Amino acid sequence: MKLRQDLKVHHFDLANQIKDVSLLAQTTKDNLMRSFRILKLRAKYQGTDKLPEVNTKIWYKEIANQKNDLTFSLKRCREIVKVLEKLQKDCARTADDLNNVLLVIKDLLKKAIEKSKVKIADL
Repeated sequence: MKLRQDLKVHHFDLANQIKDVSLLAQTTKDNLMRSFRILKLRAKYQGTDKLPEVNTKIWYKEIANQKNDLTFSLKRCREIVKVLEKLQKDCARTADDLNNVLLVIKDLLKKAIEKSKVKIADL
């Protein structure tokens, strides 16, 4: 029964991590699209005297945004990696437990087969 519970916990942990990675990927994509939209604002000022000033402001803002986005993504990635490393160890331990149970079942089946052979030979 404990193996079944462990397997369910591993399944839910993995599903949660998949959702977290998917959300992180979507956030990164959304942030990138935001960056493209902001950088396209420069086209409005193309050929005007304000372009150098606006261009500088836009680039400073985008560099700051990208730095914050990357810092957040790095933090989340490190958290996800830690959880996945723990999950990997837990799954390996559960696999060992499952193999041990299978070996016990195999031995019990062999003994039952041998016992049946003896009964058939006695007839």
